Formats: sequence, structure tokens, C-alpha cells
Amino acid sequence: MYGQDLITVKGVVTDAQNMPMPGATVSEKGTKNATTTSMDGDYKIKVKSNATLVFSFIGTTSQEELVKNRTSI
Repeated sequence: MYGQDLITVKGVVTDAQNMPMPGATVSEKGTKNATTTSMDGDYKIKVKSNATLVFSFIGTTSQEELVKNRTSI
């Protein structure tokens, strides 16, 4: 990761009813870089500015989101 532009991305993972999802995993695709959401669904992760985040939770389909230099997703 050295030599790459790293940014801190933060946000809240919610379900279809807009309820927070504690314990969801937020990871940087293709790496071992990951974090778990708090009891309020909050997360913060430092990733490459062009990374793809993968949001996953047991029993749900994983979703991917391009960072595109955004600091809030």
C-alpha cells in the first residue's frame, strides 16, 4: 500500500428498513484490509482512493461500491 494515495472512508451500514447493521464486514476488495461495523452500524476504513469496498453480512448478498475518492459512503 506504500506509494498509493490512501483515504479514510466512513459511513453507516443499514438494511432495507434503514436500520443499522452491527457486525457487518466492510473490506477493500482484493486485499485483507477490513473492518467490522459498530453497534450503530458505523465503520471507518483506510483504503486506496480508487478501491472497491465490499459490504457483507451473514445471510445477505454482498454489495460492492467504488470509492472514487469519496470519504463518505
